[in-house]
Amino acid sequence: MIYVNHNAINEIFEPSERISDPRERWPLLSRLEQELTERVAKQIARTAYDLKKLQWSTDQIADEMGKTKPEIKRLIRYYSDTMNVWNPLNPSTATDFVDLSKIVAKKK
Repeated sequence: MIYVNHNAINEIFEPSERISDPRERWPLLSRLEQELTERVAKQIARTAYDLKKLQWSTDQIADEMGKTKPEIKRLIRYYSDTMNVWNPLNPSTATDFVDLSKIVAKKK
């Protein structure tokens, strides 16, 4: 069962409910919308990234999340870039390799 803390959500919106003038209320709601959207998007991107690291295909992730395959790829790429972590969509760029150039003697 997934639990949503409705008390916390109510606390977020309490200040806007106390503002009677819609001209004053709108800037607060606009800022809340932006902040919540950014946070939810980042968590969705993180989840897509984590599922890909668990060897899920982008098709499986898309089906599970109700998104398209290109959207999933964008989310994974976004998360990889913003967190400066390895992108599992590009396995050839993995950072867990050993540079042998220092060990192998160069031919003259």
